Amino acid sequence: MSNKRKLRQQQDRLNRADQLQAAIAALSMEINQISKEGSVAPADCWLMRSFC
Repeated sequence: MSNKRKLRQQQDRLNRADQLQAAIAALSMEINQISKEGSVAPADCWLMRSFC
């Protein structure tokens, strides 16, 4: 493998790691926001969502 290709692969890994960290941070913030809102439905309630 050439040095150029190795460097490109390493940069791709770093970019993916950054994207994962950003996604994890966004999800953590969303989870915290939902938790602060409290219960949105009774514990025995079932919800069904349709995705089209």
